[in-house]
Amino acid sequence: MFGKEYRLAPVRLTKEQQEMHQKRRSRAYQWKRPTVFLREGDSLPPDVDPDTVRWIPANHPFAAASSEVDEETAKQNVYQRNGVPSRVKAEHETLQARLKASNDVSALSMNIILSTF
Repeated sequence: MFGKEYRLAPVRLTKEQQEMHQKRRSRAYQWKRPTVFLREGDSLPPDVDPDTVRWIPANHPFAAASSEVDEETAKQNVYQRNGVPSRVKAEHETLQARLKASNDVSALSMNIILSTF
């Protein structure tokens, strides 16, 4: 409208400038890409971007494959060895008591309704 209108010439980047720009843009969206955790020494899957890989040391507990975990050791490596955890058990008993109470109330109200007719 007012003033002069300037047309900018298209920008031509060199190859290395394009690569640098591409790297900077890909880092900007890094948080959107899921992180893949691989054990050191494992091969990189073909469909995984190397930038999204976090390498875990082989001696780290998370690096153990499920086939390498001894079942007996895993059972001993917990605080409560058998049965349901007490908190879950208490919640279950409370819900059962509520259900039983609501069933008693509904049965009682049905008896009162039937006896009035």
